[in-house]
Amino acid sequence: MRKLPILALCLTIALASCQKSSIPPDANSLNSSTSSDALTNRYYLTAHTWMYNKYYIGYIDSTHKGKLQYRRGGSTNLIILDNTRDTYFKDNTETEIDENGNTIPATWHFTNELRTKYVVTNYTGSYHITIVRLDNKHFNWYYTDIHGVKRYGEEIPAN
Repeated sequence: MRKLPILALCLTIALASCQKSSIPPDANSLNSSTSSDALTNRYYLTAHTWMYNKYYIGYIDSTHKGKLQYRRGGSTNLIILDNTRDTYFKDNTETEIDENGNTIPATWHFTNELRTKYVVTNYTGSYHITIVRLDNKHFNWYYTDIHGVKRYGEEIPAN
């Protein structure tokens, strides 16, 4: 008979010590903003729908971004990206809305352990992208097009 109260006491202590706040987050989960792993490139990439702020052609490095082709709100843009939007999803799909309002479905995945390089594949081909800066307010990247020209984009969260 004495075993039952002791067992109940042990069970109560075990359950009380296993509160949600004391359970460490799953290292593979990126849904919890309290997890230190949550603030990774995967988290930031999928946190927003992104829109262009600037776009360059001829990227060399962060101090030589190339020739500016587009600046949000600019009056002398060479290309128009005002309505283009990119949304990356946690299931490794992406939806791009192009300037004409067309939806372009795609898939994406990281190609290195640091999650600084990834590939987007859609009906036009595969694009190997390198992340330069990614946080809650900035998504800067570059890739080399099929002609060997590096293109650099600066995106911000869409309104």
